[in-house]
Amino acid sequence: MISKGNTHSDGAKLAEYMEQSKDGERAETWELRGFAATNIKDAFRCVDAMAGATKATQPFFHVQVRNREGETLTRQQFEYAADRIERMLGLSGQPRAITFHTYEHNNDQHMHVAWSRIDQDTMTAKPLPFFKERLKKISRELELHFG
Repeated sequence: MISKGNTHSDGAKLAEYMEQSKDGERAETWELRGFAATNIKDAFRCVDAMAGATKATQPFFHVQVRNREGETLTRQQFEYAADRIERMLGLSGQPRAITFHTYEHNNDQHMHVAWSRIDQDTMTAKPLPFFKERLKKISRELELHFG
């Protein structure tokens, strides 16, 4: 399992990336949790507005999770992976969006997860120390878990 992540500043751009289908690929929203809005673009605009009240310049954390060639996971297994990544990074309970991109020629899919880093109680951004190492570690743990 390969997990790559980074922080983002522009919610509208990130939402477009997550929802956009490229040639030979289709994108599908799987989950939108913890947002007042009912679509990703509006939800991420709200996070951008909240970030304006803080000093956070990158209020989103985006992770892309894909399998090695020839390996597959169910959507529920991918969601389990998102939950584990969320806990590992200290983002439990934060609003998140999950989309899947599926290649039409072989039905291979990968998952995109984006969390709001803005803590609504403190109006500060959740820190993400050593996120690259943590993503690598959780990927190895999930590989063992899923066999």
